[in-house]
Amino acid sequence: ATQSTPVSARTTSTLAVEYGRADVASSLVVASVRAVDSTLTLASTEVTATVDLVRATASAQSLSLASSTTIGTGSILSCSGSLSVQGDLVVIGTLQHSTSSMLVSGQLDLRSNVNLGTTSLRVDRLVVAASRVLQHSGTLAIVTSGLLTSQSTFVYSPPSAASGVVTGPL
Repeated sequence: ATQSTPVSARTTSTLAVEYGRADVASSLVVASVRAVDSTLTLASTEVTATVDLVRATASAQSLSLASSTTIGTGSILSCSGSLSVQGDLVVIGTLQHSTSSMLVSGQLDLRSNVNLGTTSLRVDRLVVAASRVLQHSGTLAIVTSGLLTSQSTFVYSPPSAASGVVTGPL
């Protein structure tokens, strides 16, 4: 079933969807999000605890995650605006991030192929697993460290000589 939830409030509850679809039309602050075999569409959402996607698709205009998050196998996280993670972001499934900015205060751990396009990316640590490819053509700032194995690939195409500077160790 499709639910349209025009909620603009702070809540300590869990937004849970199983075997269905939920559309949250306005801004929301929620403790946790759980989606199982479902599609979840969010507006501007702040999650203060955990995100749990099980073979699910979650899309948002802007998303702020207050703790480490894993995008599991068979799951998709799509963000068209800003994405902020206070902790680690582990990508095993699919991360689709098309515009604006992405901030990961911990480690961005890529275990699947990811194309970040022109996203302005700032991470504390960047890790690309063996046999995986990261493509990026926006501005990039790595605060602490970047790790590529001998079998991993980072294809970086800076947008311009002025703005496409890789800062930090890689």
